Amino acid sequence: VDLVLAACDARLREQGAWSTPEGYPNSLALAILDAIWAMIARYAITQGVVTRYVASRKRQRADAYTDGVSDLLAEYERCGGIDAFIEQIGTRNRVSTQPGATTKGEAVHLAAVAFRDLGVETAQNFRDAQGTPLGEKLEARWRSLPGQSSGVSWRYLRMLLGLEDVKPDRMITTFLREALGREIGTDEAVALVRAAAARLRVSERALDHEIWEYQSGRTGAHDP
Repeated sequence: VDLVLAACDARLREQGAWSTPEGYPNSLALAILDAIWAMIARYAITQGVVTRYVASRKRQRADAYTDGVSDLLAEYERCGGIDAFIEQIGTRNRVSTQPGATTKGEAVHLAAVAFRDLGVETAQNFRDAQGTPLGEKLEARWRSLPGQSSGVSWRYLRMLLGLEDVKPDRMITTFLREALGREIGTDEAVALVRAAAARLRVSERALDHEIWEYQSGRTGAHDP
């Protein structure tokens, strides 16, 4: 943790300049879209998907920032199915680089169906389920989705919905690897960022975001 703190002090901005991304505290639909589309892809691609979804809902005189999973599934139906949703709203990106991997558009649909089947419709439903048997079922169903078994996107989903967590993606693990001078796994990455955030007296999401901003070399490109 001392090594991580030293890296934070040397590389990151003053804490006064840090920010905590708002995410989608009232839209489980947008959180699911973002969490799955953001994996192994430039974030600009995800921003495009979110923008098109929001615009489509606005044309229907609806607010995407309050959408639940039923609204998301209805949008798939309005478009004409998964392939049509991908053409109109999404992209052809897949959940992994493996040949024949599931498209992200299909993975999002599967996630929405899983949550609906478990009775979780809204962002508040999701937050209320955390720490309960229902929350455990939600996580298990999410991790069973194509390309989501590592749990990185699950942690990111929680963050997008306003919960404290760390997203141990390539940006975070690279920063920590350089700080420690050795390879690091996702579980250790989460533990280290959490411990560093506690020592710095900042939220886990704020430290995660600042590391991401530094490592990406961009400003304002993370969760808008």
